[in-house]
Amino acid sequence: MNAETQAAILAIPQQPQRQDGILDQLHDLRVAANKLGLYDAADLLRGMLDSKQNQPTPS
Repeated sequence: MNAETQAAILAIPQQPQRQDGILDQLHDLRVAANKLGLYDAADLLRGMLDSKQNQPTPS
């Protein structure tokens, strides 16, 4: 990790644990990744989330 990214991450205050669903947490993680300039990681998360949301529900 480069020093600039590390400094940006360290500047974020620790947040309490969340109890919402994993898909909601991953969506928020994608937004944070974009803010940190981690565009490839954000794109991967977007692809994972898009494919997960487009899966048919079991009947």
